[in-house]
Amino acid sequence: MQKILYFFLWLTLLLSAFSLSAQKNHVTWTMEARALGGNEYELIFSGKIDEGWNTYSSFSIGALPTTINYDKPEEIELIGKIVESTSSPDNRKEGKDPLFDDDVVIKYKKDITLRQKIRAKDPKKPVVGYLESMACDAESCNPPKPSEFNLILPPANATATTDTTVAAPTDSPATPTIDTSKKASINSDNELSRTNIKESLAALSKSGGGDCGTVGDSGATKDMSLLMIFIFGFLGGLLALLTPCVFPMIPLTVSYFTKRSKSRAEGIKNASIYSLSIILIYVALGLIVTKAFGADALNQLSTHWLPNTVFFVLFVAFAISFFGYYDIKLPSSWTTKTDAVADRGGLIGIFFMAFTLALVSFSCTGPIIGTLLVEASAGGVSGPMAGMTGFAVALALPFGLFSLFPTMLSALPRSGGWMNTIKVVLGFIELALAFKFLSKADLTEHWGILKYETFMVAVALCAFGMGAYLFGFIKFPHDDHKWGRSTAAGYVVGLASFAFMGYVLTGFSVDEKRQTYNTPALLSGIVPPACYSYFHPCDCPAGITNCFKDYYEGLKYAKENNKPILLDFTGHACENCRKMEDQVWTDSRVNTLINENYVLISLYVDDRKALPEVKIASNGSKLRNVGNLWAEFEMVNFDSQAQPLYILLSPDEKVLHLPIGATLEAGGTERYIKFLECGLANK
Repeated sequence: MQKILYFFLWLTLLLSAFSLSAQKNHVTWTMEARALGGNEYELIFSGKIDEGWNTYSSFSIGALPTTINYDKPEEIELIGKIVESTSSPDNRKEGKDPLFDDDVVIKYKKDITLRQKIRAKDPKKPVVGYLESMACDAESCNPPKPSEFNLILPPANATATTDTTVAAPTDSPATPTIDTSKKASINSDNELSRTNIKESLAALSKSGGGDCGTVGDSGATKDMSLLMIFIFGFLGGLLALLTPCVFPMIPLTVSYFTKRSKSRAEGIKNASIYSLSIILIYVALGLIVTKAFGADALNQLSTHWLPNTVFFVLFVAFAISFFGYYDIKLPSSWTTKTDAVADRGGLIGIFFMAFTLALVSFSCTGPIIGTLLVEASAGGVSGPMAGMTGFAVALALPFGLFSLFPTMLSALPRSGGWMNTIKVVLGFIELALAFKFLSKADLTEHWGILKYETFMVAVALCAFGMGAYLFGFIKFPHDDHKWGRSTAAGYVVGLASFAFMGYVLTGFSVDEKRQTYNTPALLSGIVPPACYSYFHPCDCPAGITNCFKDYYEGLKYAKENNKPILLDFTGHACENCRKMEDQVWTDSRVNTLINENYVLISLYVDDRKALPEVKIASNGSKLRNVGNLWAEFEMVNFDSQAQPLYILLSPDEKVLHLPIGATLEAGGTERYIKFLECGLANK
């Protein structure tokens, strides 16, 4: 079980680097098509693998397999399965692999060849797609990156045509072959770059916002989000202090410094260095995550279905660990080595004492840190730094505080079973958070497995389980104590858990006018949209009646009805977008303004639904899904990647007011009303 957790922890870091463009592939691919007669062809994909690296079979289970993906699968018919080969039997290995929890995998070194027979419905059309393969050495793996191909099918009895336009093992991906006919189709009826939008936006920016002035963003939202991440990190550190891995270390460590020091001043100094070392260690972890992955990869964490699915499994594993069924521990050799350095004394020794604490407490702090880093990724490149700083300050605080006032140590409660109860409570919280990540994957991929009702029931059951545990109706492996069964504190927290369950269930009340669920305010932005429902499905959020999810369809409707447009750049995984819909758009004044005066066009930048045909972006990259298209649309016309972003447009695509983002601060609803009214005044 511990190996399984190592695998998930490793895979979490692997998946967070999916969008790093500077990552090497270590596999060089060439592709060719051979005519077999009639409309049948053989596609051949030959990979040359760097020395010391492996890539994985299309039929591997434990590792991410090599896959061939076709942009237009309906234009070809696959004949049989992929056939794999290599230049030497020694290059193929099948068996257990320690990188993947000893799962049985099939991997290749030096070279691999994949052959796939197809039947083309129209041989005149090229076969276009991309191949993905993951490369690993003895210690780590690089995330897969697409190697694109555009294979022109040769006539019968002709020699094979080769496409070498693939991702090579360099720091920059190869330039894809651009199909100019597809690019032209975008730039005719459905042109991404809209001249009227860009010109009118530039004029508004120059004039300072038009006749109504500006109600634009104050910038407080970003600062507040980083502050909240710091606060959540600080709270996470306080919770970590109460776990059995950390709490007993406080009096032992403080006593160690006070007794071994020649004076009280020296004891305070050493304890302060120890506290600062703790902060340095955890802040360095946040810095490593920030520098290694960057803003794009962190954004990928919050939107891509695969990392979010892994996070769901990982958080469930964290919860089971907190319930006491197993411990997540780092190798004992690590703590032995750091402990040996700590015994040397001096500044280096004190630093390694702090490092030893970080290692030995990992079974309790690891899940909290993992949760914090994942949640902090929503704050961009600054998020992990802010979160880990808050966590480290809280963790270091008692060591410095008790060294200044050692008599306060006697006021600390004794270690005991109550600390295990706190771990179990954290386990229920981890379990509830797990569904948040599965929901993101479900929404972006349109799986339909975790709709509003299912999500709310799952969270309510977690709250009920916590309350039932604290009242003694449920028992876990390490429960050999009575805390939470007979003390007032346990009953109070248990009653609070049952009360929260009742609060969650209020989300099943239905607004008669809007005919949608009333999402509880505290869960807004976390639960799926109320419209994503089994019993009360709706096309438009907040009871709005006029909405589109395609810009060009919405624009056509706006022109036909001579109505201005409320353009909403949003995302399935965007929490502030859901909060705006649940808290601002449901205001009767806002709802009436939008319903009676605007055509709502919501463009989801993280929607993974495949486009009918691959589009070409302004930089030559391929836009394969709906989210790619609308993200490019936002960047080209508004030079922004933020969500939510609200723009008011006239039917002839002139910007009526400077764009604004979320208005969730005090007075934000009034500001949004002014924004909508000013757009109408400038129409």
